[in-house]
Amino acid sequence: MDITHSNFPPSAKEEPFIRALLKQKNEELITINENVAKVKNELASSEEAIKELKESSRLTRVALDMYKDHQKHLIASQKILNHRVTITTKNSSLNASKLKVSSDLQELVVPDLESRRIAVDAEVESLKEMCANLKALSLEIDEDIRCQQYAQNINTESLEAYSTMQKFISAAIEKLHGAFRPIKRIPDEIWMDIWGYAVSQHIPFWENYLENTLWLPALKLTHVCRAWRRVIVGSPVLWTTIYSRSAPGKQPSIDLLKLWARYCKGKVPRVINDQSGGESPSTIIDLQAVLGTTEIVGYDIIQAYQASNSTPEQYPSTSFPAMVTIYAFPTGRAPKVQEQLLKRFTTLGSLSLCNVLPPQGLNYSNALVVLSVTLTMPHDTYPLRRHLRHSLKVLRLQHFDVENAPVLTELVRLPNLHTLSVTPLEYKIVEMLKLPKLSALKISQPVKWGACSDQWLDSFIPLCPMVTELQLFGQEHKCGKFDALQVFMKLHHQLPKLQRVRFAHVDLDGSVLADFLDTTVDAQVSAGPRLKKLTIDGCIGVSRWDCDRLVQFVDKLNVYDTVYGETSRASSSKQVE
Repeated sequence: MDITHSNFPPSAKEEPFIRALLKQKNEELITINENVAKVKNELASSEEAIKELKESSRLTRVALDMYKDHQKHLIASQKILNHRVTITTKNSSLNASKLKVSSDLQELVVPDLESRRIAVDAEVESLKEMCANLKALSLEIDEDIRCQQYAQNINTESLEAYSTMQKFISAAIEKLHGAFRPIKRIPDEIWMDIWGYAVSQHIPFWENYLENTLWLPALKLTHVCRAWRRVIVGSPVLWTTIYSRSAPGKQPSIDLLKLWARYCKGKVPRVINDQSGGESPSTIIDLQAVLGTTEIVGYDIIQAYQASNSTPEQYPSTSFPAMVTIYAFPTGRAPKVQEQLLKRFTTLGSLSLCNVLPPQGLNYSNALVVLSVTLTMPHDTYPLRRHLRHSLKVLRLQHFDVENAPVLTELVRLPNLHTLSVTPLEYKIVEMLKLPKLSALKISQPVKWGACSDQWLDSFIPLCPMVTELQLFGQEHKCGKFDALQVFMKLHHQLPKLQRVRFAHVDLDGSVLADFLDTTVDAQVSAGPRLKKLTIDGCIGVSRWDCDRLVQFVDKLNVYDTVYGETSRASSSKQVE
């Protein structure tokens, strides 16, 4: 086992050895840092020297060109003088017998021309020597430049090598320091999995964002710390989810849309839409206001995501997969309004209805993965079968009474469903469901029992073989027919793969639960494996002594806002790990 990746501290023998390694690596790092500083200084000196030498080379070439040009003109003058001296001497000799003035001219001009010719010859020789010296100086400067460039290249390679060594030794030192930390740094990949799950779930975030028509879950996470911001900004998949709210009179933030489009980087977006913002339209006028806002929001999202010349009036519907939440309608025209509302979304991803019957004229697409129908007041029956799509992964059903609950007349197979949340009133529906991939079963106490059969639990047993998570929920107004502990004890032996159990807001005898788990462990019942996690949330009847016993039979025990008796309930919560 690598001690640097273990959450256990080093042993008494390992600790001094690791500290000696730390000291050695720190000394190596100090030496490398000194070498890096030295090489950087040499690089700076080389760069400055090369700069000065190049300027000297330029000036030398300018002077050389000037002297060469001067030399060229002097050589031309030299040729002219030589020619003139020759002509003058010859002419003077021919005319010496005829004109007395020729003799005088010869005495005056010829010596002067000769002296000037000699001076020009000397100047030309001097210029040749000067040009030769300048050429030699230029070659010497070029050699100095090449020497400095050699030094610069070698020092650059040395700096890269030292920097690489510096990086690896720093990582090794950090790794050795990690051996003394009880909790290691969480890898970016783990954060990605956690955040990816969080931003993709339909969580009621709107409580704190009622004034906004748009909200980005990833944006809030970037405000936690720099490490989170670095990972999230560089992960386009986390920016694909955007929540939109249809709020008449409120315009979406264009700056927020631009930010979303920039970080989304072309990934397929997922729009979660709260169609009514908590207040469903009850009239056609209200509907038109909501639809108009929806069109604008959808259009702005499209415009931010991809170039488009369409207008809100031309844009027919929201084309991204949407999660829609609709609440109760107070008027009789509600079903028609609701149906028009839902038809605006051609690719529903999730549909949650509260005290609203599913519309019969709605054609679901294969994008629908979540269907939730919650009815907490008297309602009419409805045909449930047409709403059960093979694409469903989560199904939540809660009806007011068993008499008006829908009935399935044939066996329905939902091959992708992994989460089922129902009450005992849906036991006849459960009997007709075939769920090969069911992994999470959630049973809630109904609002009203009515004529529900006492044998309702038998309908759930065929669903148990693949279930790994069981959750049992109560209500504020307790009902004696729903005994969460008895439900758990009866289903326990039918759940061979059970790993997690949660009791929430129910009366729970902690002592009986501990005795039951103790019995199953002692008997080594193969059909009742040891639980990995047990959560008791907001329950009455569990004492501290019960918790001390329960923690022996589960890998992890979480207890929140739970007390032994009603009179001793406290506002604070406790957790036992």
